[in-house]
Amino acid sequence: MNAISNKLDTELIADLTAIRSAVGKLPDARLPWNARDPVDLIDQGNRMIDCFENWLLDDEQTQILGMQPRQLFILYASAYLGDIGLTDGAGLAKASLSESLYTRSGELIRTNWQALGIADATLADIITRVCLQAGNHDGADPSAAESKAAVIDGAAVNVPLLAACLRLGRALNPNSATTLSQIYDHLPTKDRFAEDRLEDYFSVYDIGPHPYLNGTIRLRIQCTDPEIHRALKHHERSVQHLLETINQQVRPRFLYSEVIYEIEPQGYTPIDLKFTVDSSAGLQLFMGNRLYSDRRAWMPATTASCSINTIRQPFRLNSATTSVSSRCATTVSE
Repeated sequence: MNAISNKLDTELIADLTAIRSAVGKLPDARLPWNARDPVDLIDQGNRMIDCFENWLLDDEQTQILGMQPRQLFILYASAYLGDIGLTDGAGLAKASLSESLYTRSGELIRTNWQALGIADATLADIITRVCLQAGNHDGADPSAAESKAAVIDGAAVNVPLLAACLRLGRALNPNSATTLSQIYDHLPTKDRFAEDRLEDYFSVYDIGPHPYLNGTIRLRIQCTDPEIHRALKHHERSVQHLLETINQQVRPRFLYSEVIYEIEPQGYTPIDLKFTVDSSAGLQLFMGNRLYSDRRAWMPATTASCSINTIRQPFRLNSATTSVSSRCATTVSE
């Protein structure tokens, strides 16, 4: 931890170390479908913090969070604690297994803050609120999730911004437990792949700002299966939508507005189904002789189409019909 964590005082660094140590002592975190391989919550937290410190936050966001060092501490602590609901809770007060992962994590933080190395209950409550808002996937405005403002050391905590950082940092790590689950959901034929072996088919070897496209986050991925490739591209679109939503809701917004997954296929040839239409070719299609053998036939067809729309919306489109008809007449006369 370098750039931002240098702003933490010695006491906060010690508190963060205590939380990381406590998380490391928890029973192995596991996804519901994988009882064999544990999830490394410490590694997940380290990856997110690396993003926060090195490139994800811009100067304005860094300055705002740095004005209250405990905000940075809360963000880093949330990176380690946000997914502790994946553990079985042994040694901690039980949270209902029917609850969502983030609700379960929040309950464990609130009821076991001392065992998790958190200094006091107020801090634990704010960390819980950040984790819960980061897990809000219903599209609601995160600023509305809690009506009472979070205050610590007499200063308000920007919970929506912290939650947005946590949520985006988690989404940009395709190897995190919850993101793997989302990628798996995008697979069209799931029976071909064991859920606990998904990581065997792809690896992320670089993530950060795109070197040539300003405002773009680039993930460079090696992939060995075309269906996993398509699932990753679906996930790319979901992360793009998430980034757009966050930038509409949170201030200061993120510097980035685009997300690109550059996937290097290994052992297969991907098929890109995207296409574009040349506007001049489209105009020629409708006004030239490709659709009608005689360009004069374009006017009756267009007038008839406008007449149908006029019947549907007579007041709004009446003037448009007259305008189109006169333009058609002018065109034919030429």
